[in-house]
Amino acid sequence: MKRDFLRDIATGIKWIHKNNIVHRDIHDGNILIGNLESNGPDSNILIADLGFSRPAKDNLESSESNIYGIMPYIAPEVLNKKQYSFSSDIYSLGMIMWELTSGYRPFYERKYDSLLALDIFNKLRPIITEDTPHCWAILMQKCWQSDPLERPTIDEIYDEVNSRYWNENESFIKEAENKRQKLLNTGKLAVKYMHPHSKTHSQLLNPTIDSMLLQGSKSFTLQPIDSFQSISSDSFNIIPEHFKNADSLNSTINMPPSKKHTIEFLLDENYYDSQPYNLSLNDAIYQITNLSNLNLNHDKLCYEAGKALSEALCTNSNLKCLDLSSKTLCNGAGQEIARALSSNNTLTNLNLENNYLGDDAVMALSKALYKNTSLICLNLRNNRFDKKALAALCKNTALTNLDLNENSLGESGIKSLAENNLGESVEKALAEALCKNITLTNLDLSWNNLGESGVKALAEALYKNTTLTNLSVYNTRITELGGKALAEALHKNTTLTNLNLGLNFL
Repeated sequence: MKRDFLRDIATGIKWIHKNNIVHRDIHDGNILIGNLESNGPDSNILIADLGFSRPAKDNLESSESNIYGIMPYIAPEVLNKKQYSFSSDIYSLGMIMWELTSGYRPFYERKYDSLLALDIFNKLRPIITEDTPHCWAILMQKCWQSDPLERPTIDEIYDEVNSRYWNENESFIKEAENKRQKLLNTGKLAVKYMHPHSKTHSQLLNPTIDSMLLQGSKSFTLQPIDSFQSISSDSFNIIPEHFKNADSLNSTINMPPSKKHTIEFLLDENYYDSQPYNLSLNDAIYQITNLSNLNLNHDKLCYEAGKALSEALCTNSNLKCLDLSSKTLCNGAGQEIARALSSNNTLTNLNLENNYLGDDAVMALSKALYKNTSLICLNLRNNRFDKKALAALCKNTALTNLDLNENSLGESGIKSLAENNLGESVEKALAEALCKNITLTNLDLSWNNLGESGVKALAEALYKNTTLTNLSVYNTRITELGGKALAEALHKNTTLTNLNLGLNFL
């Protein structure tokens, strides 16, 4: 049924975007479900309340600064007072997807205030439930990317949820259901605390956002620190009759004033089709050989491009900082870059964030770090590793800064990226490696779901490790027992000066 819900919602948003409309207020209260008991295609899903909607071109040109909505569904760029776009609707859809799997509104345990807005702006996202299917979680994470350019279009989402894999492959549904039943039986799905939200429908958010931006400006840096809820008919406006006939969308609509602005006309041109930006590395190698800093952020590198970059790294004697974040590097390109690291002795900073590197690329990178003696800062946030790769990373003798934020290290090899959790056996492998590592000073494990035995193993490592000075375990679901283990370790650890335990269950 959840697949049917998502497919219907995607169909509705596709219709809206096809007609050049940005909805701007997609949340659970504006998703109407009919014939729920039919458990099939007759469960009609309607997207309501187009009162805040705008023609896409008008949306960019508008000087209106008022922001309405419910906090968790508002895209980060909108919180930063950037214009609404098709991509901001996609972000809201990502939160709807999470709500479909969890059964709760995003951040149900928190007050919808400026602190939450600041955390969302700093990449805070709901923790993905263990019973979420892999393909669902991957698509959901793409939808709530912080960078609007990294989010898929509604056409891409529509094609995926209507693909043969999603609709004919029942194995991942059965697996997810089995996990859900186990979680229900163990009580892990039970909610211990739900904040008594009073604002369950769209509100003016400008005062809250202004407060958030003020707090952000005072901070040294903005750092990352199975059904809908009941909805009432008074929290939304049913879609106007004017919008039910697509032919009328390109004509002027005369409507009486209301509490919200209405659409007057829509333009026909496909104004917002994005064009990919391609960089030919083969033609630019001669320029690369004299650079000290190279930023290829947001370029999608194929195997040939990765090979060309690899050759440049082997011959370049000046390059120190290489930013390949958000590249969606293919496995072959990742392997080529890893091989280059084996012979490169100048690169000190490498950013591979948000690449979803495959098994072969990650293992090649780990092996390269055995030979590389210059790299000191490595950002591997939001990738995927197995425990062997993790242990190899910690055995490097030069690395001082390692960012493993938002990874999903499985207990018996690589787990789904979408699961977003460190397996306990992997955490033990990390702890063992930390006992032997003599150079690592900064370690970020934020946003990983650490098991109880894994936390205890990490605490034991802190007894022996004499170099680590900064450790972040922000939002890692550490319980009271894990907190006690860490507290005991701190009595004997003489080097750790900064410990981030934010958003845990101590």
